[in-house]
Amino acid sequence: MSSRIIKYGVPAVDFKAGPALVATNYEFDEFTEIRGGAGGLNPSNSLNSFFVRTPQLPPECLHGLAGAVVRKIEPHTETHPAALLVQLLIGLGNLIGRAPYFLTERDRQHCNLFGVVVGKTAAGRKGTSWGHARHILQEVDGEWESKRIMGGLASGEGVISELRDAEEGEEGPKDKRLLLHESEFGAVLRVLQREGNTLSATIRNAWDTGTLRNLANAHRGKTGQSLRASDCHISIAGHITKEELSRLLTANDAANGFANRFLWVFSERTRLLPDGGEIWREDFWPEIQGLQAAVREARAQGEMQRTDEAREYWREIYPHLAAERPGRWGEVTSRAEAQTVRLSLLFALLDRAEKIGIEHLTAARALWDYCCQSARWAFMESLYSPEAQRILAALERGPLTLTGIHEVMNKNTPAEKIRAAMSEIKSLVLQDTRETAGKDATVFSLRRKGAA
Repeated sequence: MSSRIIKYGVPAVDFKAGPALVATNYEFDEFTEIRGGAGGLNPSNSLNSFFVRTPQLPPECLHGLAGAVVRKIEPHTETHPAALLVQLLIGLGNLIGRAPYFLTERDRQHCNLFGVVVGKTAAGRKGTSWGHARHILQEVDGEWESKRIMGGLASGEGVISELRDAEEGEEGPKDKRLLLHESEFGAVLRVLQREGNTLSATIRNAWDTGTLRNLANAHRGKTGQSLRASDCHISIAGHITKEELSRLLTANDAANGFANRFLWVFSERTRLLPDGGEIWREDFWPEIQGLQAAVREARAQGEMQRTDEAREYWREIYPHLAAERPGRWGEVTSRAEAQTVRLSLLFALLDRAEKIGIEHLTAARALWDYCCQSARWAFMESLYSPEAQRILAALERGPLTLTGIHEVMNKNTPAEKIRAAMSEIKSLVLQDTRETAGKDATVFSLRRKGAA
């Protein structure tokens, strides 16, 4: 079987039909087989010519108060409701802070989210979506909005310095919440490419534990100790075009866990409103009051658990979340379980629920599926990085040793990029040991269809 079709039976939003939510079933290929018969890679399936269906946002995503806000805004804006929803959730998750969590084995999953809105072009109305989300967040908590939203990610040291713990004799920042908004996320990806930059590691730690530390001698505090920022609650919202993302996200950043900590969110202009809509007619005060109450109660929460029904549903959807996906798409979506947990936690907190219910998991799973398909849309037309594509092309001509693979690459290609590229295509490659005149050599060849 060349591909497996997953039917979700989840209604999708047909934006071409206007502001109404139109229920239509949708389906997608979870795994795309790119290998042909005895010839190996199928030349009719170019690595750069995959057709990927535009993601459709299921109405289940628009759950609770956040969904109600998006539904009120949506008829009066050209921006995509998914961009509105995810950025609003990112902001509310940061507003709540680090008190509530869900325990997965020994890891605490908090409600701080990282998300990047990806548009086909610069005209995808990404910035407009943030303007709407930020206005609502300002109404919920104006002081937080004015002080805890920043931009300009340039170094790991800068983030740690902003949130550093107090040194002896001084008072440190009392608020460890920080929402980093990056309207030009491409600039962040360029920073990651600088040799010696610690931003990638800092961002990964911010998502994982909230404890940040820098050991570099050039960035120490007044006492000479390394800078440390503990119990941080960092969220990130960014915007980028698809072309920039494909060009700037390196194989290493995709493979090292940086990219899979982000929700990738497809966005496009959904309608033309020459006069800008009539959002002034909408009354958001009931939703704002509800969000204010939900945030207050969430800050007093500790560990959250699931209802019995939600636990059963989690067992049902877990294999789908844990399934492997090919290429860079698979690498940037390989944290599906944790992302879904965080989304469900946030949906439950905004409902002021005592436990995470099946309705919260349903909304979280639907939103994750949208983000997963957004990532597929963003990455599958260039399924593999340029380094991986070059290695595949070389292996089409015959087996290669690791030395041979290094020789076919640009001489300036760092070894870590080659390792990351090999990781991308591991499912397509066989590895054997062959005798030589000296030490045995490891030889790589393309896995032919039907090979074990």
